Amino acid sequence: MLDRHTIMIPCQECKRTGVEYLVEADVQDDVLEEYKVERADELELSDGELNLLLAEERISPEHTCSHCGSDSNREGEEDD
Repeated sequence: MLDRHTIMIPCQECKRTGVEYLVEADVQDDVLEEYKVERADELELSDGELNLLLAEERISPEHTCSHCGSDSNREGEEDD
């Protein structure tokens, strides 16, 4: 189960759709308040709203999907 600030969104690296390309992303409290929801997984965002929140860094994806094979927090590092 995801915590109240986590939502699943499409990978921002490959932009593919489908369950296998979803990644966890953190949602700020002000977004939950703005959309009047208790939990991030209750958000119903259009593509435009999601893109705006990502651009404003109010939603922060932590990783890329396993198909991209990289972790956005460790760019430039090799996996062991």
